[in-house]
Amino acid sequence: MVTALATAVLLTGTIGFAQADDPAPPPPAEPAVAAPPLTSAPAPGPAPAAPSSAPPVAPVTPVAPDQPAPVTTTPSAEPAPPAPVSPAPSTAPNTQKPWSTVFLLTSMPNSWENIGNPQPALEIWADGRAIERRNGQEIYGKVAAEVTTAAAAEVRSLALADMGTATLTDQGAAIIDFMPAPPDQDVHLVVYSPGALDGLTDDQKACRQRFTEVFQCLLNAFVVST
Repeated sequence: MVTALATAVLLTGTIGFAQADDPAPPPPAEPAVAAPPLTSAPAPGPAPAAPSSAPPVAPVTPVAPDQPAPVTTTPSAEPAPPAPVSPAPSTAPNTQKPWSTVFLLTSMPNSWENIGNPQPALEIWADGRAIERRNGQEIYGKVAAEVTTAAAAEVRSLALADMGTATLTDQGAAIIDFMPAPPDQDVHLVVYSPGALDGLTDDQKACRQRFTEVFQCLLNAFVVST
């Protein structure tokens, strides 16, 4: 009996070991369960803004555009008048020499008088010196500047005067030649038969009288040099 039990134990042990070495059978597969259909969930909306803890901003008052500041113009002071400047002496050459002739006074004889070459009775130079020719002689002297200046003005005024022509034409002539410095024009005055008045108008007589006064004034102003 003991032998049989031992044999049984051995056999059991052998079988047990055999069963232990064999792999365990897989468990039975459970039937697959179908997944429930997917349902599209609505997209979440924007999250509400979190309340701000900053203090409220005061409304901004629109600022008017900058206006240009008014410009106050101060009237400038009037410039001081320029100081008078004495004219500089002219550098232009003096075209009239001191000995240049300014006046020639000539008395032409009557037609029946035989005088070869009548010379001017008076010659006045630019510097006031003068020569008087009397009885074939030359006498040196001078004529005052104020006399020649006044005579020059009167001669210019007589340049276009009508001296007329007297009825008698053979009683000589009186001539005044005025030759100022350029650019003034020369003046040549002639009175025929200065002592005759027939056939003349009152205006012509008056012009002749003025001529005679200038002629005699220059002659009388001559002063002999000492």
